[in-house]
Amino acid sequence: MPKFSSEKLWREALMIAVKAKAKDGGTKLQNMAAKAVSMAMSGDARMLSEIGDRLDGKPAITSNVEVTDNRTDADVQAWIADTFGAQPKADDGTRH
Repeated sequence: MPKFSSEKLWREALMIAVKAKAKDGGTKLQNMAAKAVSMAMSGDARMLSEIGDRLDGKPAITSNVEVTDNRTDADVQAWIADTFGAQPKADDGTRH
């Protein structure tokens, strides 16, 4: 019985199982991949997507957000003063 070296016991056990030789001489993982391809070729949309995600990576999820903020610096400074009870420092024109 192999020793497990990490806390990912399930992953390690699966890796041992899929690397094992199959009856046809290949590995069980190779047979699983062949079955996945066969299913995709038969029109299985889920398997087509899975194979695409594994080969090309999952498509990035993008979001476009537009924010319109009409507050002036004076509005923001007043909010800071009201919220935190502090008077804003005078703007000397430099960035911090």
